[in-house]
Amino acid sequence: MLYQVLFAPATPGTSVVSSKKALRPDWRPRPASSHLEEHQDSGVTHLAWSPDDTKIITCCSQPENSARIWDVKTGACLQCISDFTYPCTTAAWAPDGKHVVIGSQDDKLGCGIWDLSGRQIHNFCEDGSKLRPNDLAISPNGERLVVVTDKSIAVYDFITYQKKCEWHPDAKLTSVTISQDSRHMLVSMNPDMIELMEIDSADLIQRFEGHQQKQFIIRSAFGGADENFVVSGSEGESIPSISTRKLLTSRVRFENIHLALERAARRSTRCASRLCQQHRVASNGPQRFRICGRRH
Repeated sequence: MLYQVLFAPATPGTSVVSSKKALRPDWRPRPASSHLEEHQDSGVTHLAWSPDDTKIITCCSQPENSARIWDVKTGACLQCISDFTYPCTTAAWAPDGKHVVIGSQDDKLGCGIWDLSGRQIHNFCEDGSKLRPNDLAISPNGERLVVVTDKSIAVYDFITYQKKCEWHPDAKLTSVTISQDSRHMLVSMNPDMIELMEIDSADLIQRFEGHQQKQFIIRSAFGGADENFVVSGSEGESIPSISTRKLLTSRVRFENIHLALERAARRSTRCASRLCQQHRVASNGPQRFRICGRRH
């Protein structure tokens, strides 16, 4: 089963594919450059490229409950961070590529920052806060960390590590992506909803619906060199995407997952890396996107 596809941010046409037990860096139909299979029979729940494309961080479920940092070229595991007693669910690289933020279901280590030697730099739960992230994201300018749990969105100053604000939407939250201008966040929610919001105020800019999202962790992302559309995984067999240019008009496109990934591989680096942040797919038929809640 295909769990996640990520394109390298700085190397056109290079991707990493995660399945139940292994990772395959590189892009079909060429042979995979390596298989990263040292996960001790644990599912790979999440992965992320380093900013310079030389490394990958992976998160593991039980029994390993760890995060691993890999050398992409050699396939060697450079570091295994195994401080957790419950599954790791998500991770992100700091823009400088020297630190990673890891989220887990561990109440004492739910969200923290580690350097590449495996040393913890900061624990966002040290004040007694219980964070169990489904996803997290660092703004491209390095100023904000957004952490999404089942029922909350928490925004931290990534320089001082202080919490700036927190919201509790009336929905189960599954993923977050931050725009390249570091001002907006795209949040996927159960059931069947994606919201585009201002990071520091949570003001709703746009709401999207039409895909299927009820049972699984479904992720969405900005697509295109100008981030002028949104693409999302679905519990259906296709990826729905929709234009967000100027947030005033909608041009619905229906793309099969295989065609979408092939097109992404041929586009510019930035387009490819943003288009395929994550796809979690089953086979229940094609899906359609529609816009609602438009702000004028």
